[in-house]
Amino acid sequence: MINTDNGEIAEKTFNQLIKAIEADDKASVRKLFSKNAINAEENFEDEILKLLDFYEGKIISFSQHETGAETEFDDKKAKKVLWCAFFVETNKQKYHIAFNLCPIDDFDADNVGILSFYIINSENWHGNYVYRGDRNHNPGINIVLEPPIEEY
Repeated sequence: MINTDNGEIAEKTFNQLIKAIEADDKASVRKLFSKNAINAEENFEDEILKLLDFYEGKIISFSQHETGAETEFDDKKAKKVLWCAFFVETNKQKYHIAFNLCPIDDFDADNVGILSFYIINSENWHGNYVYRGDRNHNPGINIVLEPPIEEY
């Protein structure tokens, strides 16, 4: 996993997540998140329901805007965290999605999965750069309803 293409890992997780959301499959959405992300939310199940309610339509197209990685090694242990950005168009809406994903963590197995997830309607994103959430990487599901305040 440490040597697998980062874009490939990100796209696979993205496709699994979108498929689960569009199927209203709460259990499959939950399985994609790390235990630590789930435990950081007071009521993670409610956050899943909000996400399922927020996302409208069936996917028509998507594009992967960015995938970067941080890796950590120590003797026989490894950790990789990806930051991923996608643009999604459904038959009802357009979204910008950003998430942090940990595909491997030999130091803390409870980090494996999606660590933080952000979604915003494209009408609320006016930046001329890749959407990355609020860059705080808040654990769990973060639905952004208003345009972020621009930082200068």
